[in-house]
Amino acid sequence: MLKALLQVLISKVGVVDTATTSLISGEAVVPAGVSAKENRVSGTAPFSGYAVATVKCSASVVNLIVNSKTFEQVISNSSKEVLFQSVHAPCAKGDTVEVAVLAQSNGALELRFFPINNGK
Repeated sequence: MLKALLQVLISKVGVVDTATTSLISGEAVVPAGVSAKENRVSGTAPFSGYAVATVKCSASVVNLIVNSKTFEQVISNSSKEVLFQSVHAPCAKGDTVEVAVLAQSNGALELRFFPINNGK
């Protein structure tokens, strides 16, 4: 009975397919003499699933925006330096997904998409 319930749940929710991904990358650039600068990377979700925004630089604010609405926001404590952050959000195929950061140092910005395989 438990197996049947789990199969129904998985068929409704789906399973994240980590073998298939799509990557959009960019760079956070903070000019010399500036303490922080806003940087953005955006793209269109190639399939339904999850978007993962990875920030590989020191950033005090990280926003993950889906269809012009902030889905998740991370504000780092300014007293400690965070050099690597990752935020996640569900998305549908064709959604506009964007990561916006208030970067304090140069580094990489990535948007990676993972599809959900629920048999559809």
